[in-house]
Amino acid sequence: IYDELKDGGDDLAAWVRDRRELIFHVPSSSQAVANAVGRLGTWVQSENYKPHVLADFMDSADPFLVGAAMETGSILVTQETPAGASRKKVKIPDACRHLGVKYENTFEMMRALGARFS
Repeated sequence: IYDELKDGGDDLAAWVRDRRELIFHVPSSSQAVANAVGRLGTWVQSENYKPHVLADFMDSADPFLVGAAMETGSILVTQETPAGASRKKVKIPDACRHLGVKYENTFEMMRALGARFS
């Protein structure tokens, strides 16, 4: 995830590079995260997604993000919305729901944090 963000060439990339240790503190070798990723893989297979959709999801950072949020009790912030009956892409909110992970969008997060812009 860090590698995806740091190479963006924008303000977010610079911000992430300056805060790597503060933000990315869940090791990719965590057994709890690995178990959560495995559960997500089993779930996606059981939901009748096409093989390429399953592969796209499992090859992305999304399962790790959901697993890390589960392990740390964090709220995952995403702009994705649940897929509903669509089987074109596995969406983060659906994966979160499957594992009981709380999620919200960026605006909900900013509201909860009391962000003000002037």
